[in-house]
Amino acid sequence: MELRIAKVNNDDLIVRPILKDFYCRYCCSVSKCMTRPHRSGFCVVFEVVLGNKRWLVIDGFGESERGFVISEFTDDWKMTYTGMSGAQRFYSYRLNLYHHITCGGWHRYVPLPCIIALDEKLERKLEELKQVDRYQITTSDLPVIMKLLRSNIIRKYKIFEDVDINEVEFYFEFADLLPLLKAYKRSRKLKFSQNASLVELPNCFTSVFRLKDIEFKIPKKANYLEFVFQDQVRINLTKDLFIVYKYDRVQDKAIVYVVDKMNSCFIVTGYEQYQNVLHRPISLSMHRERSFVEKILDVFFDYRLGDVLFIPLDKPIFSEVIEYFMPARAQQFGKMIIKNAEIVDNDILRPKSDGSIEVFHPEHGVLKLEPTTDYKCLTFTTMHD
Repeated sequence: MELRIAKVNNDDLIVRPILKDFYCRYCCSVSKCMTRPHRSGFCVVFEVVLGNKRWLVIDGFGESERGFVISEFTDDWKMTYTGMSGAQRFYSYRLNLYHHITCGGWHRYVPLPCIIALDEKLERKLEELKQVDRYQITTSDLPVIMKLLRSNIIRKYKIFEDVDINEVEFYFEFADLLPLLKAYKRSRKLKFSQNASLVELPNCFTSVFRLKDIEFKIPKKANYLEFVFQDQVRINLTKDLFIVYKYDRVQDKAIVYVVDKMNSCFIVTGYEQYQNVLHRPISLSMHRERSFVEKILDVFFDYRLGDVLFIPLDKPIFSEVIEYFMPARAQQFGKMIIKNAEIVDNDILRPKSDGSIEVFHPEHGVLKLEPTTDYKCLTFTTMHD
């Protein structure tokens, strides 16, 4: 079987699926197993030809109790780990691949795909393996093989890294891959309000967001919609993936929150830098609707100083979010300097006069509050990177 994917600088890019390996205790083919919750595994070996270049790509997923055909391509496995349970891990420098064997005897290879230069020795090995029945590709394997190929040919097979996109012309059957390739090759720098920027990296689907020394990766998108309201900036990436940030020039303080939905749970990741102090990211998970997550973000922007929230008792927001937080601990106030207010009853911030309240922390800056009500001092449990 031979697949002509595209013309690259007038040379045909040809991919040939030449070997497969499938394992399941119960199913005889991967096509049947894909719809069943079985512990199983599948891998395929592609021969890739472009001009005078030839190499192998081994791709797949899952596990096997007898190993995969992958182990046939090298003998340089070196043991790197033995667990108390009996699990073992090996590493191949030639394949740049780990081979993990569980205590129950299941074999797993990571990270796939792996790419190997094709030489004469390897060609002879391939001819031997093609004679083994279990490695031969059947018609029922083709839907899964094509799905793997189309999913990873742009992103993982490293075929287009050194190719000018203007030199690529896809054949009709693969023409829908062109927008994906354009995104993969695209490289640009976008500027947003308050000196934030976003850099799209070439030859991948990754962008890097930066504000001061805060930096993190997000997926590339065709459009980054920016909305500025009051002193906050929002960048919408998808319906349930967005960035909200704020930069205080007076304090030289930057705060960024990234919200992403995973299944029914919103993950909020927070970043903060005060002057030269760059804090570790924090992460909170919320099994609530998006409108509630928006309220939590407002609370963080308006009432957070480090790991302490000062929430006004006379605001409706207090009763809405109280269940998500716990009373602050006495040691959390150790570095704080409080002006025109005092801590009473361990977790209540009470104004002393009609003047503005200022709470200062040497690592988080100043939080200003109105002196019109008492504030409940709360804290939150987070996962730190």
